[in-house]
Amino acid sequence: MARMDNMLRYFAIWLNGRDYLGEGIELKMPDLKIKTDDVRGGGMDAPIEVDLGMDKLSAEWKVTSYDEALFSQWGLRRSQVSRLTFRGHLEGQNPQGSNGQANIARVMAVMDARIMELNKETWAPGKHAVINVRAAVDYFKLIFNDRPVIEIDVLGFKRSIGGIDQLADARVSLGITNSTG
Repeated sequence: MARMDNMLRYFAIWLNGRDYLGEGIELKMPDLKIKTDDVRGGGMDAPIEVDLGMDKLSAEWKVTSYDEALFSQWGLRRSQVSRLTFRGHLEGQNPQGSNGQANIARVMAVMDARIMELNKETWAPGKHAVINVRAAVDYFKLIFNDRPVIEIDVLGFKRSIGGIDQLADARVSLGITNSTG
């Protein structure tokens, strides 16, 4: 039987506590990519990829609102980051259990970000005035059903996957004692 789990039914965009319900038309969470280098030492028949950190994080979204609050967040300094939250409602079409209810999941991405681009699409009478937004992300946390799955704090030197901080030992070695996230 084909599975139809976790189809995105609804989503919402929040910026600094202001909701863009009904105004957000598209969003793209940060791509997560590990930078690697091939290493082949003596006694190895093939190279292996070695983790050298991550690529930079960015988020993008489109809204149909010419909102002063959105424009006032463009180009702020690093110390003036915006809190960006994407919330999604995922629903599967496969009944679960005896009650025949659909599988439901909540997903939330919380980010500290600086808006770097505001690209305005062409205006036309009777059409939405769409703004394409791109933000540089310094902090990213992905949560499924209230359980943190991924947490990346670039400035705090933290990369937690499934509750295990991949950089904890390196922070101790470097004498970094606190995280900003």
